Amino acid sequence: CKDLKLISKAKTLLWERRDNMIYTILDLETTGLDHNTEQIIEIGAIRTDLHDINTLDEDSILGMLVSLEEGKYLPGRIVELTGITKKELDKYGVPLNEALAKLDEFIGDTTIVAHHAAFDLGFIKTLKPRDFFCTRTIATIMYPNSSHSLVHLAEMLDFPPTPRHHRALNDAYHAGLLFKHFTERLGSEIEMFRNKIIVMKDRPIRYRPPNAKLIV
Repeated sequence: CKDLKLISKAKTLLWERRDNMIYTILDLETTGLDHNTEQIIEIGAIRTDLHDINTLDEDSILGMLVSLEEGKYLPGRIVELTGITKKELDKYGVPLNEALAKLDEFIGDTTIVAHHAAFDLGFIKTLKPRDFFCTRTIATIMYPNSSHSLVHLAEMLDFPPTPRHHRALNDAYHAGLLFKHFTERLGSEIEMFRNKIIVMKDRPIRYRPPNAKLIV
């Protein structure tokens, strides 16, 4: 009985330490789905311990447009979906290599959280691998009978609205709220989802991070 109490206390202390971890909530807007042929056009990242996600300072937020590389174009459907135009990318966009370097520095040694981690991590695969959580994977397990789109989950869980969906920082904010929701529900059990990606027929995995374990 004494041993069980010691184990329980150790688990609690371990979770308290993990609960103070810093996460980078990441969302990318891109020209398409295939990381091999398409490119990033907007990066949104939020560095947070989750407790401060509604009171972030400027140093905890990274948002930037990314200029189109030579030979790449911005499809009309992406303009319609995101509201991002080629004119904006030409005027305000940062070169891709520079944008990735800034993102790499911003992430540092934190754990990445993304709503469709395989997708986002595929577009930053040139950066060193980090541990990650995929909120879509967690949502699929926790809410098996629901749509697992970020838009639907944000509405279902009554998150504060953002000016527009499919903009990187807005979606990163909702992904952060969703991950916070799951950590509050699951406590230390959230760790079972570290580096896990669920295989879904409706959205095939185009990229498997080197540290990922698949749930089939």
